[in-house]
Amino acid sequence: MFLDFIKCLNRCRIHRKEKEFTDMVLNGYKSPSYLKIEEKGDEYPGKIVYLIKEFGYYNGFFSELLFLLKKLIFCDAHGFVPFVDWGSNLLYFEPEGVDGEKNAFLHYYNRVSEVEDASKASLVVTADDPHLDWVYEKYGCYAYQYPEEYMDALSNMAKKYVSLNNRLRSEFSKLFEEMTGNKKTLAVHFRGTDYRREYNRHPKFITVEEEIEKVNELIEEKGYEKVFLATDEVDAINKFKDAFGDKLIYFDDVRRSENGDESVAFTKTDKPGEKYRLGYEVVRDQYFLTECDGLVCGISNITIAARILKKAWCDKPYDDLVVIDHGFNENDNRFANAGH
Repeated sequence: MFLDFIKCLNRCRIHRKEKEFTDMVLNGYKSPSYLKIEEKGDEYPGKIVYLIKEFGYYNGFFSELLFLLKKLIFCDAHGFVPFVDWGSNLLYFEPEGVDGEKNAFLHYYNRVSEVEDASKASLVVTADDPHLDWVYEKYGCYAYQYPEEYMDALSNMAKKYVSLNNRLRSEFSKLFEEMTGNKKTLAVHFRGTDYRREYNRHPKFITVEEEIEKVNELIEEKGYEKVFLATDEVDAINKFKDAFGDKLIYFDDVRRSENGDESVAFTKTDKPGEKYRLGYEVVRDQYFLTECDGLVCGISNITIAARILKKAWCDKPYDDLVVIDHGFNENDNRFANAGH
């Protein structure tokens, strides 16, 4: 190790006046062109496996899924073979696993490729932040900005790589048919809780009343017979009940906040299976938001994902799509400083 260090210093001394060399030393590690290819084992010869770990840092479920889709764009463009392993930094990670499986991605979705274990692959590149920057620069966007070309690219990745596992797909399909009765159904997503905190660069808060107004308009104009509501607040359920009565359908076995401004994703529990359950509930909501005939919503990761997966998984687009957009907060109230 010491000899390698001396060699490095000597190389820097010799090439210190060469701009290309100094740029590589100072900035190369931040460039998406700088790829560290590791030799792990002897499986999948001739292929470079692209290992995608969880992003972590207290991201919600569909923030994680969107990061995955973005990394898949980089992976696909470079001809790599993806492998997804969501582990202990994921909010929804179960330390003991689920049915013997510890990779949390596989609790909800099928494998994204034939690779079953990246640690045995002959050549491995691990997904890194500069790869995300490459995607953002390619599509000219960041944070919650999703222009149509970008949405299409993410949808193509979802169609190619991401599918619900057979158990959940069968269960959700049966529930959807039972709850909607095959009637024309309008999906609604209301995000309360921590959206009220107005974090910097996050979408501005929209009210329940604004969504109810839009839903009433669509029922009158388009004849929707059912309204499916996905929300993290009990108060929203009560207001929609008052407005739509028997038309309203929702899941009554979901954790929701009662007058709080903390996301339910940060529910603290040591009870086995509870972290998986949090993921299950939001994935089930996303399936319903995606499958319904129309959608009324604000801007959030789950509704962005629902729209992307609508293009990827369904035969036809929404009959009606109403996204209420009041812009984004610009302040010093950063999510990273929220103390989760």
